[in-house]
Amino acid sequence: MLVVICVVVILSALAFPTATRAIEVSRKMSCSSNLRTLHTGLSLYANEHNGFYPAPTDNPLSSGGVGTWSMVLMLGDYIGVRAVTANVKNPFLCPEAYRTYSNRLARRTYTMNTLPATASAVSALRLSRPTQTIILADGVDGGAGEGDTIFYFRSSSISRIDPRHGGSFNALFVDGHISEMKKTDPDLVSYLDNLQQ
Repeated sequence: MLVVICVVVILSALAFPTATRAIEVSRKMSCSSNLRTLHTGLSLYANEHNGFYPAPTDNPLSSGGVGTWSMVLMLGDYIGVRAVTANVKNPFLCPEAYRTYSNRLARRTYTMNTLPATASAVSALRLSRPTQTIILADGVDGGAGEGDTIFYFRSSSISRIDPRHGGSFNALFVDGHISEMKKTDPDLVSYLDNLQQ
């Protein structure tokens, strides 16, 4: 009986890291799927706005006032979600963000590349290198306790990108492909600064 128990304990110890890794891979794939959905929403918005994406902040909203790029996609019904709640699955929520967000609350966890200003919209049609230009990435906790990221970043504020996938982050490029990257990637700054060209 003792031998059977020992064998079960050993097998369990061997299976645990594999199961943990499978969960991490699943979350990373879910994050990539979210970014694909957001790319679709950004593309639909751009089709209706002469090729321009929403600005990271200060966009006019159909309900009046101004809001972030995520509010524009929600209220404009570009992604099929009109509102989001913390810790409830939605296209703005990376499932791995629970680990890095305060109080384990996460709601909108992707941040938008911005140059030259947060209220400036960028035309996807005018970019010379869409395959080498990051538009969205995993974002850090904004610190307000609502589970939202800081809604924009640029090459001078790479600290706003959250490497929550085992030291890496997912990046959505303007052409729609997604890449797993590290902050130490030598091409990262150019991938961000290409937005201004």
